[in-house]
Parts: sequence; C-alpha cells; structure tokens
Amino acid sequence: MRVLGFFGIALLLAFNAIGMVIAVQRNDWRGIALMAFMTAMLAFFARTLWLGRRMEREARSGRTLAQGWYGESVSTFLVNQVGKSPEGLILLVGCSISLALAIASLTVPTVVGLPAGRATTNATLFGIWPILAFVLYVRICGPAFKTSAFTVVAMLAVVSAPVVIAYR
Repeated sequence: MRVLGFFGIALLLAFNAIGMVIAVQRNDWRGIALMAFMTAMLAFFARTLWLGRRMEREARSGRTLAQGWYGESVSTFLVNQVGKSPEGLILLVGCSISLALAIASLTVPTVVGLPAGRATTNATLFGIWPILAFVLYVRICGPAFKTSAFTVVAMLAVVSAPVVIAYR
C-alpha cells in the first residue's frame, strides 16, 4: 500500500513540475507560489510515508503514525473502507477519470472537446481534483462511513464537478 502512495506522490510531482514550468514561463507568481506549496505538501506526504515504513519495521516500539476513528491503521482504512464501499469505489473511478482527463487536456485537448487555449488550466483542475475529492470523501462520509443515498449522490457530485467546471 505504501508503494502505491509513493507512486501517487511521484505522479502528482510530475503534474506539479509541469505546472511549475508553465507558471515560470508565464511569470505567474501566484502559480509559482501554488506549485511551491504543492511541492512542500508532497514532500510532507513522502516524509510521512517514510516514517510509517520505519515505524512498521520497529513494531516493538509501540509508536503509531496515524490511526483511524476505530483504531485501525490508515492502510487498513484505505483498503477496507475506500476500496470496498460504494462511495469509495465512486471516488477511485472518478479520480482515475480525472487524471486521464488531465493527461488528455495536456496532450490532445481538442480530442476530448476542450479548448486548446485553456489546456493547462483544465489539466491543472483535473490533476489536482483527486486530492480535493479524497478530502471531501472523508468529510462527507466520515466519521460513520455508512452507505446512504445521500453519500452516494454527494460523491457522484464531487467526482463529476471538475467535468462540469471544464465543459461549462
């Protein structure tokens, strides 16, 4: 599971590098600041994963990196809750589609029906949306994480929001 986290950080770092290059080329100081902030966040996430690896190897110490509402590890939460609930599956599929649209927006924006002039803006929207979608998943579904019609519809709205924003 940790390898998946490092892989996700590497993908987001690639998107971040593209965003930084574009911001520097345009002399967009707000964009540069945003990309620098995202780099710092990704470094924090990578460090947290690395600390988790070290703590896991030193299980006798009794220290834990993070625990969920019910005392389970974060990896257990991701596998058992996100991976097996309807809302979590909606999140995973929606984030995958969003990342695919981010790549398509950068490479062939007209094929997916997006204006070429807004390719970088749409790619940034689609590339950053999975992070926001996960935060909204925890906010909408937690702390009980019980499936209901409201949470399913809310997660469908969350994952479809970047498409609505980009194609409006």
